[in-house]
Amino acid sequence: FKYLQKEQKRLFPNKIKKITSAISLIGDDFFKILNAEKKLIGSKINFVQHGGSMHIDLPITHCWQVSDLVSTWGKANWMMEYNKYKKKVKVIGYKKGKQTSKKIKDKDYFAFLSVNTISCSVVKIAKIMTTQEEYNLYLQNIINFLNLVPKEIRKKIVIGVKEEPYGVNTAKKILKLKFPEMDSYINCGGQLAKISGLHISTYFGTMELETLEKKIPTIFLEADPRCLHHGPTGKNIVSKLKTNGYYFTNPYKAAKSLLKIHENTKKFKLDFFKNASVKKLIKLYLNK
Repeated sequence: FKYLQKEQKRLFPNKIKKITSAISLIGDDFFKILNAEKKLIGSKINFVQHGGSMHIDLPITHCWQVSDLVSTWGKANWMMEYNKYKKKVKVIGYKKGKQTSKKIKDKDYFAFLSVNTISCSVVKIAKIMTTQEEYNLYLQNIINFLNLVPKEIRKKIVIGVKEEPYGVNTAKKILKLKFPEMDSYINCGGQLAKISGLHISTYFGTMELETLEKKIPTIFLEADPRCLHHGPTGKNIVSKLKTNGYYFTNPYKAAKSLLKIHENTKKFKLDFFKNASVKKLIKLYLNK
């Protein structure tokens, strides 16, 4: 503890006006001690909801307690904490991010399949899928799903792979070897969404918010069976989405549903945005 205090004095000025964190206040002991020491002498602590945590139950109660300001996308999975600390909570709502423009084939796709990466070095606190072995299982479940989809339909589905400098970036290579007939791109989900009639999400992040915002029907394939999602309110909505055929834990059922959607995409889109569970999902996460 004394060593950490000594290092903080060496690395940081004594007086800091504001400290802002989206994740370190949860899992970084060095940062937590720094926050505590500085708060005692007047620093303001700002906690910002991390984008990748939109649908995950995190042990964040203490973050609300020690922070002077909390910025969140919405009430979503922190309803109890929101009601308790709402005087210092700022709901910033969903904001479209800037997307790097990349050259994509001039064609329209039936669907866009989003695939995640995982960090090479993570603390096992928020997600279950944090090791290479678990990530391989995630990819295998996606492969199982695509194997159940006829090749002629797979050709009309584009794969959008998320890659990060610190990520395990093997998905595009593996999926390309398995399904050479499918187009695939890296870090261009926003562009792919614009030219696709459907978003098939295999993980919980913020891409779903972008496609729902653009009025693109979004179905969920839970490719990571040990995935943690949603707080109490969100879990109830997920249950309703499952009942209505928009959320799947079984690749066979997901593929069977996809074939029906392919038969009449326009009707599916109309029915999707009229559905009560979808409306609740949008209201919860997009504040609409």
